[in-house]
Amino acid sequence: MDEKMKKDFIQMLKDARGTDNEWEVIMAMVDLLEDDDEFERLAELHKGKSEYRQFLTEHEAKKAVEGFINYDGSRGAKWPMPAMVWETIERLGGRKAEEGKYNCWAMFAVLNMIHSDYGGAIMTAVQGDAYVKMCYMLAVAWLCDRDERNDARKHFGFE
Repeated sequence: MDEKMKKDFIQMLKDARGTDNEWEVIMAMVDLLEDDDEFERLAELHKGKSEYRQFLTEHEAKKAVEGFINYDGSRGAKWPMPAMVWETIERLGGRKAEEGKYNCWAMFAVLNMIHSDYGGAIMTAVQGDAYVKMCYMLAVAWLCDRDERNDARKHFGFE
């Protein structure tokens, strides 16, 4: 276990102190010491949640979009290749992640959700790059909603 992971692990235990499920968290953490993959996943989750208001892991984002039933009856992600959609977003002046607000995987899932749920309506007004930009702008609005009613982790069933 490297020093950063060790610090994250200790912080997770400290965060559990005084909670209703403190003992369960401690025992789960002990179990994690025996499973390197699960420990790394939990450390990634803790780090992400401490850095962003809207956070998903790569695995969670891909799992979320694979279950989408899109407006046209198709299934899964409109943009299954994250690198390609992020390149397009950046070319159009957008950002795949915004410090403190959302990470790239939350953007990936919400962007695909916007297409899935509202793509038909959006396409009546815009096409091509303008369509991608409109989906992106709606995804940012969803992720950064000032009422803070939207929570990607809860919305996609990860909390």
